[in-house]
Amino acid sequence: MDDPPRSREALIYAGSALLFTILQAALGAMAVIWPTSDAVLATHFGISLIAFSSTWLLSAWAKRRVLDNGKGSIRRTSYSRIPASIFGWTTAILVYCMGVVYLGAYIRHTQSAGGCIGWPLCNGELVPELTNATGPVFAHRLGAVIMLIAVVLLLVLVRNKTEGNKELLSIAKLSVALVVTQVLSGWLLTSTLHNEDVYVFTSLLHTIIISALFSSLCLLAVRAKQMSSRR
Repeated sequence: MDDPPRSREALIYAGSALLFTILQAALGAMAVIWPTSDAVLATHFGISLIAFSSTWLLSAWAKRRVLDNGKGSIRRTSYSRIPASIFGWTTAILVYCMGVVYLGAYIRHTQSAGGCIGWPLCNGELVPELTNATGPVFAHRLGAVIMLIAVVLLLVLVRNKTEGNKELLSIAKLSVALVVTQVLSGWLLTSTLHNEDVYVFTSLLHTIIISALFSSLCLLAVRAKQMSSRR
């Protein structure tokens, strides 16, 4: 039996997952051996996020391959109705999301989460005094709200501009569900801040959700690009 043809797309995803996993491990080792600033350590999570997203994309590619081979009920949709602006806006939101993630990782490494007590208000104020740890934490909260609005608007854009493309619409809806859950997990994180036994699990939940959200947006960007380029 002949070997199945290689897919360049799948090789890129697999190679990216391997590369960024190695980079993450190397950065972790360097942090143990040599003194490293909190700002540098915060990039550790960003690298792991890219490795996770690459694996997510590879899984999605494999699922599409099975469906395209006639082993599922979903068929390939038309590429002629997908404007390039979907890819552009999704990419912009992805870059912004990475910034919010980096700020959150920085807060964790500097142990500044206590800069804002209470939720949704910060220290009982809509706009608190932005001193010491309060500034970065409040900026992260504000960034999360903007992220929520941006992803919801992205869903509206996908719905209005793709003329009912079920695949892109499904990914956009998943992204909205994840960003809403992420905001709520932020509330849960704040509520358990002074309970170390529970805080470990709420912090892990917060990390898992943002990883899934970033991966979902990556998939939306990739599929929007592929569809808009195949006219």
